[in-house]
Amino acid sequence: MDQNRTPYAALSQWQIEDIGFHDTIFVAKNSQELFEQMRGGIISDMDALIDHRYEDINCSELETLYEQFVGDDYPADGWIAEDVRELLAELLQKQRLYLKEFPNSPTILGQWYDLIEWMNESCWDVSYDDYLRIPVEGNIVKFVNGLIDFYSPPMPGPKLIDFQEGKWLIKLKHIVSSDRWWAKSEILRKLNRLTDEFNERYQFR
Repeated sequence: MDQNRTPYAALSQWQIEDIGFHDTIFVAKNSQELFEQMRGGIISDMDALIDHRYEDINCSELETLYEQFVGDDYPADGWIAEDVRELLAELLQKQRLYLKEFPNSPTILGQWYDLIEWMNESCWDVSYDDYLRIPVEGNIVKFVNGLIDFYSPPMPGPKLIDFQEGKWLIKLKHIVSSDRWWAKSEILRKLNRLTDEFNERYQFR
C-alpha cells in the first residue's frame, strides 16, 4: 500500500479555561473527507471561543488582522468580533472548495488556520489558556509518528503523562515498530481501537 493512499488524520484540541476541554482524533480516507468531518466542530468550537472572549477580540489589534487577511483599506467604522467570525467562515469555505478540487492535498490547513493561530496568540492566549489547535495532521504515517512525538515526555505545557496515557503511547510505539504497518489491515484496525479509546478518554469535560 502506498503511503499516499493511506488514511488521513488530525488531532484537534479545544479549551476554554474554567469551562472545559476536549481532544479529538479524526480519521478519513483523504484530506477532503477529513476536513468535511472536522469543519462543523471547528465552527462550533470557534463560535464558543469568540462568544466567550468577544470583548477581548474587540480590543485586539483587528486592524493588523484585517491587513494580514483581507488587505484592502481598513473600514472607517472598524472591525468587531462578528467580522472575524464571518472572515473565518469565508476562509473555511475557501479551503472546502480547494479540497474538493484537490482531495489528496497533504494538509487540511490553510489560511483559515493561520487566522485561528493569530487569534490564539493575539486575542485570548495573552491572559487565558483558551485555544483551538490542530498540532498534528497528515497521512496516517506522518500523523501517528507526529502524535507519538507530541505526547511523548516532556508533555506540551505543564501536563504530566499519567499511567493510562503511558500505556496508550506504548501501544502506538509498538504499532510503528512493525514493518510497513500502514499497509496491514489488522494493524489499522488496532489503530482505530486506540483512536476510539483516546476520543472517549478526552471527550468534553
